[in-house]
Amino acid sequence: MNTAKTYFSAFALIIACAVIGYALWIIAGLTRVEVALTLSCLLLGAAQIISHLSRDRRFDRTVAQVDDLALASAQTVREMDSLKQNLIDLEASVEKAGDTRNDELTAQFQILETLVKQLAERLASTQASMAIGGLAQATETHNGAAVNGHQPQEGAIGEITDAQLLNMIRHSLEENRVDLYLQPIVVLPQRKTRFYEALTRLRDSGGEVIMPSSYLRIAETAGIMPMIDNLLLFRCVKVVRRLIERSRDIGVFCNISAHSLLDAEFFPHFLEFIKQNEELAGSLIFEFSQATINGAGPLEIESMAMLREIGFEFSMDNVTSLDFDYQILADRGFRYVKVDSHTLIDGMSGAGAQIHSADLKTLLGRYGIELIAGKIETERDVVTLLDYEVGLGQGYLFAEPRLVREEIIDSSRPQQARAM
Repeated sequence: MNTAKTYFSAFALIIACAVIGYALWIIAGLTRVEVALTLSCLLLGAAQIISHLSRDRRFDRTVAQVDDLALASAQTVREMDSLKQNLIDLEASVEKAGDTRNDELTAQFQILETLVKQLAERLASTQASMAIGGLAQATETHNGAAVNGHQPQEGAIGEITDAQLLNMIRHSLEENRVDLYLQPIVVLPQRKTRFYEALTRLRDSGGEVIMPSSYLRIAETAGIMPMIDNLLLFRCVKVVRRLIERSRDIGVFCNISAHSLLDAEFFPHFLEFIKQNEELAGSLIFEFSQATINGAGPLEIESMAMLREIGFEFSMDNVTSLDFDYQILADRGFRYVKVDSHTLIDGMSGAGAQIHSADLKTLLGRYGIELIAGKIETERDVVTLLDYEVGLGQGYLFAEPRLVREEIIDSSRPQQARAM
């Protein structure tokens, strides 16, 4: 299009020059030389005018382009300011959401721990008296004679009677003298911590530790185990959250008794609390004893299924028999089995195993179950277990259970995650 216009303009200019030249020659009577000079001057003048006009148009276009660029730059600046404000709003929203989530969790802990204390108080006037009466009656029948409240009973610690021990346990719960201990489960042979097992210890009014071996029988008889399990769960959740904040690939095994699975008053609260913390499913593993699993009825199995449906996995410990259905165990959500090191080294036949220790890890692996060797106490045990290709171990050789500081458990304000 521009080329055609150029040709047309040139043609028109030639015609105009011819007409002017003819007029100057015929009408004005100028000579051919004079006509040529006149036309040359006219062409040069026209060229100057056209050149000037062309430069003006280019300048105008340049000015327009600069204006457009300025407008575009201003728009970009406005968009960047808007984006910056959006980022500020997003950060504020995330921080607010984190604070809200933290407040919700804190409220959950407070409500649930208050519930535990209320139930403990109710037990003081109902279950505790009934349990004491039952224990006294059982002891009286066993001994064939009446027993008063000051006479030591079977299972007492030193000169403490079962009734006194029960009262001590109840007060420990009411006054929140429940401590959380963690013992590492390490990867072999590197001995790098992969999990922790959470353990509960009670303290009496004088600060003396009451071990599970001393209080479990009494707590189970009196129906207090659900309280202890709930308090353990609350603390496990807090610890797991702290570990996640540090971006550490570490899980926590939390022991649960059959009494908690059966308790119609505690388990619904337990389940609701778990649902509100389902994002911890990969880091919190519930552990049940083999006795609990073997004795599980429809209610216990249903309770486990509810936890499994949320996404949580299980571990079986206190294994005394290796003659069980591995497929059923796997179908119920069990991904870990703890077998004592002395059983793996010397007691396989006594535990009813039909295979050698070296093949147990492979057999369990076929069902998606990981073998953990427990109660490892000597380096010789480690060497033998490595021959059996055991990949995870736990025991006093690596570390004894250690008390988790109260300020860590009660720290509710999330810290900024950092890579370890």
